[in-house]
Amino acid sequence: MAEGTEIAHRGRVVSVSQDSLTVEIVSRSACSSCKAASMCSMSESTIKTVDVRPAPGEKYVAGEEVEVLLSPSMGLKAALLAYFLPVVLLIAVCVPMSFAGCGALLSGGVGLGTMALYYVALYLFRDRIGKEYEFRVIKENKHNLQEMTSTIIWTVVIIAVLGLVLAVVLYLVAERFKVEEDPRIDEVEKVMPGANCGGCGFAGCRAFAEAAVKASDLSANFCPVGGNDVMKKVASILGYEVAEKAPMVAVVRCNGSCANRPKTNDYDGYKSCKVKASLYAGDTGCAFGCLGCGDCVEACQFGAISMNEETGLPVVDESRCVACGACAKACPKGVIELRGKGIRGLRVYVSCINRDKGAVARKACKAACIGCGLCAKNCPHDAIVVENNVAYIDYAKCKLCRKCVAVCPTGAIHDVNFPKPVEKAKPAPKPAAPAAAPKPAPADAAPAAKPVEAARPVEAEAKPTVKE
Repeated sequence: MAEGTEIAHRGRVVSVSQDSLTVEIVSRSACSSCKAASMCSMSESTIKTVDVRPAPGEKYVAGEEVEVLLSPSMGLKAALLAYFLPVVLLIAVCVPMSFAGCGALLSGGVGLGTMALYYVALYLFRDRIGKEYEFRVIKENKHNLQEMTSTIIWTVVIIAVLGLVLAVVLYLVAERFKVEEDPRIDEVEKVMPGANCGGCGFAGCRAFAEAAVKASDLSANFCPVGGNDVMKKVASILGYEVAEKAPMVAVVRCNGSCANRPKTNDYDGYKSCKVKASLYAGDTGCAFGCLGCGDCVEACQFGAISMNEETGLPVVDESRCVACGACAKACPKGVIELRGKGIRGLRVYVSCINRDKGAVARKACKAACIGCGLCAKNCPHDAIVVENNVAYIDYAKCKLCRKCVAVCPTGAIHDVNFPKPVEKAKPAPKPAAPAAAPKPAPADAAPAAKPVEAARPVEAEAKPTVKE
């Protein structure tokens, strides 16, 4: 019988003889699992002494801690012989005698005598019966090791079986509810840059690949990080044709440097453009300009934008910018715009979005667009429009002539990466007013007097000196 089903008592060896041990045991909670616990005197006692025959080859010494084991079935059998059968025998003798008319005293005496004979018989056959009731004794450490080993084995077996069952269930569920997917999605995803920046308008490169495979063409899909090279690879996988797009770059449309736009108050709060914009217009007189907290810098995954400490404005590194648009989305004022990078990086744009009227805008910032319209009037390509008191240059129409830069009175229009600065147009001098024609003199008027000549100085006459 396995040890896990036996009743174990911790004991201590009292004496050792040639073929037996006298062990003093202490009953413990293991008795509660025995079916005969209610009739067993051992379960009611705390200390009992039993004689135990050790296993062959095992050596014990007095005072050693051991484990005494007994099968629950043996305990039940012992309770049956010691308690149940005597009671049954007593009833079997007394009840028939009572029905036979014998007195209670006679019936009880015969019954007690019968029980006494039964116990005498048990005593006489104790050696024979005792062979069936043997305690086993093992060393405590060995028993603990066996219990631990058994526990570990059963734990591993149960976990393995449970894992196998769950694996089968998961497999069946996956087969039942699996979704067929176009294998081209994985191929498209492999050629993507893997930036997952969202610049394409999708949650990531995987979502872009799924949309590209489902689309009938690639006109509405473009990866700004990978550019035209990646889109050509995607087109070759899907069998589509794709038109090349001009490269884009992020542009900061704000001239409000510390020198051009003085502060009117000091912001003392959490450094975030989004938080600052939700509280008030800003710490300068311009309610449209950059707030200078650097949300765009944190949003850029490519390190293409940084804050200029001198001007307080963000600066875009064209060599690193991939035009993903993360900085533009992070700006609560909409100061950053994605524009065409231009031929050889040459660009012209209005670096202001102030929609206030000219006088108000100029008071808040020295380099603000005042909406005068001179740029639009001088543009020969109709690339400039003035709406809401601010000018805007369409980079698709702009031919980079820079005439708008020359006539801008506030310097709000920037020309970038040109080899020579444009010469500012000087304001034309106002023409002199024409002289009034002389009125003709009347006929009877006296002739005009001749101009009086200037009086000459009279020289003093020289007088002769008289010598006396």
